[in-house]
Amino acid sequence: MNRKIIVAISYVLSFVFLMSVSLCEAKNAEPAVGDIFVFGRYEQDNNIANGPEPIEWIILEVKTNDTLLLISKYALDAQPYNTEYTDVTWETCTLREWLNDIFYTKAFDTEEQARILTTKVINENNSHYDTEGGNDTEDKVWLLSIADALAYFKYYDERMCAPTKYAIAQGVHQTENYKIDSINTCWWWTRSPGWTSLHAARIEFDGSIIVNGNFVDATDRGIRPVIVVQPNS
Repeated sequence: MNRKIIVAISYVLSFVFLMSVSLCEAKNAEPAVGDIFVFGRYEQDNNIANGPEPIEWIILEVKTNDTLLLISKYALDAQPYNTEYTDVTWETCTLREWLNDIFYTKAFDTEEQARILTTKVINENNSHYDTEGGNDTEDKVWLLSIADALAYFKYYDERMCAPTKYAIAQGVHQTENYKIDSINTCWWWTRSPGWTSLHAARIEFDGSIIVNGNFVDATDRGIRPVIVVQPNS
């Protein structure tokens, strides 16, 4: 056989072997904080005809039992913290009900739901105004608190969030002053109370935390769900 052909074949075989090793290593790689984890599906491109798209999540924490604490990379929807302007806590707000009912059943199939753990959620008071956070809850899906946002995102730009096209169509409020991948960033809710129980704290366009919050019935704040999952079924 021609020597050039033999060399070429050897090169191709070596390349295929290295690619196989690389793919194997990637497949077996341990999840790490900051990685993207794809799980569940939800409408994102605002084209209902092509079905919901896979949800990308940021790994916030790899827990001691190898489960993953996740937050959606994008704001997936726009919802009020509570549909009525009244005194509420995370325990009693309609957003908690929406996340654990409508969103949960839309975004995850039966097998995925079985991998989502019920988590005890600690609902602290707003330390700036001493507004009561209410009773602790047990949730499948929830939002970060003010304390969580500070703990998991050290810098403002890490808290900045872009909405999906669907969230934009749902009315999420954006700004032209800050962008992520050419998309205008948006506000997004935390579960913490604001300066009164008529308000809920939010994250600003630039990633700053607005501890005094907004009226709970505001409809233009983005939603970034949080879940704990078992990475393998």
